[in-house]
Amino acid sequence: MADRERESRKRKLKQRVIIGSKAEEGLEEERQEEAGKAEDNPFSLTAKNFWLPFLLILFFLFAVGFFFYGRRRFGQKELLWKDSLEESKGAEEEYSYFPYRDGVIKLSKDGAKYVSSQGKVLWDQAFEMGRALVSVSGDYAVIGEQGGTKLYIFSSQGLSGQGEAPSTIEKLRISEKGVVYALLSEDQGTYITVFSKEGKNLDIGIKSVMSGDGYPMDLSVSPDGTELCVAFAHLEQTAVKSRVVYYNFSSLGKNAGADRVVGGFTDDFSGGIVGRVHFFTDEESFAAYDGGLAFFSTKVRTSPELKKKVEIPETIRMISYDNNYLAVLTDQRGEPQEDGGKSGGKEGAKGGNTKDPKKKKQSPVASGSTLTESKENPGKEKQKTKVSSGSKKKKQEKPYRLLIFRKTGEKILDKPIDFMGNNMELSQDKVILYQEKYFKVYDFQGRLRYNGETEEGLQYIRSLSKIQFGGTDLFLAYRNREEAIRVK
Repeated sequence: MADRERESRKRKLKQRVIIGSKAEEGLEEERQEEAGKAEDNPFSLTAKNFWLPFLLILFFLFAVGFFFYGRRRFGQKELLWKDSLEESKGAEEEYSYFPYRDGVIKLSKDGAKYVSSQGKVLWDQAFEMGRALVSVSGDYAVIGEQGGTKLYIFSSQGLSGQGEAPSTIEKLRISEKGVVYALLSEDQGTYITVFSKEGKNLDIGIKSVMSGDGYPMDLSVSPDGTELCVAFAHLEQTAVKSRVVYYNFSSLGKNAGADRVVGGFTDDFSGGIVGRVHFFTDEESFAAYDGGLAFFSTKVRTSPELKKKVEIPETIRMISYDNNYLAVLTDQRGEPQEDGGKSGGKEGAKGGNTKDPKKKKQSPVASGSTLTESKENPGKEKQKTKVSSGSKKKKQEKPYRLLIFRKTGEKILDKPIDFMGNNMELSQDKVILYQEKYFKVYDFQGRLRYNGETEEGLQYIRSLSKIQFGGTDLFLAYRNREEAIRVK
């Protein structure tokens, strides 16, 4: 009995061993089959040691190509729209252009139009005016006649108001709220008065302060319309010096006295003449003088503060700015140039230049010309870049410098360039230099993004869009037509 049980156990154990061996053989076959499939699959775990690095390298090359393609120099252009000027105007009519919202204000002696980025005329106001002054801020613009008394205030919807100054207008500035500050001239001197957006004279003046501070070279109003910055030139013994004065016309300024003066700066301009002042925001502003830049803060409205000074010993040829950035074009270090220049911001004006080698060159910034004067005979000023044949100085390959600053005074670009032009436009995310048939577009990193040449002389250029992967849009005005193009 016991022998039979032992035999039965042996047989069962032998069967288990045989089944286990077959199971192991089956598992081994499955493993071999899976390994074969993995070798045929390029994305399998066994092949990742080859494909993963390959894919990473491919992705890296694609990213590098994408990066450099997005920063390429554009070489093609596409016409978006074109508009021929009225034949009735003919070649006798001249237009001036000023950046406004998404398009431009187109100004002539017979009136003004707002032309959108799509080429549509959104409003059209007729008037007769000789030499016009224009100031733009946000949705508002003011147009007045220099030496006259009439002024027109516009919003995005059209004419907002019309005013009459008590004496002749010398300069105009408007805020984003539509409040207008007008510098007026009369026999006894100059003074500033204020108009509402409807054109009503608010009877606010600072005439008595003007007579003590000197002649106003430039003025700027804060976006909210409550602060005013004025650059004066005054005679101290036999020397002409500058003074920058801040006024506050809000309730805070009442504590400063009847003149509303909350701060002033006299000895901060290295003996230079301040020719340009501008509010970036309600709290940040700058002054440009022939020798550098000064950046101010009015964060404490009743106590303006000089935050930063930037010395620029080279001749300043042109300036241009918006509400966030300031672009400055100067001569290259150590190589003074004799080319005529024009100072410009949102609105252009001619600058001064002297050719007497015994006299110190005066920067266009200190010329006292206002940014809001309409241009006379645009395109007729030619850049003089020839060096005398008897000169022993080696001509620089890139004789100019393009500087860009943030509104805080931080310098973000200092780039040598080889082209000055007659006009400079800081527009959105680019700086455009142009003269007659030639223009160049630089980005804020100093890269030349487009080198353009036209068949006709250019009157004006501005940006219509920021630089994108597919290109950027530009508005171009000629004597007999206007057009929008995309450079890509």
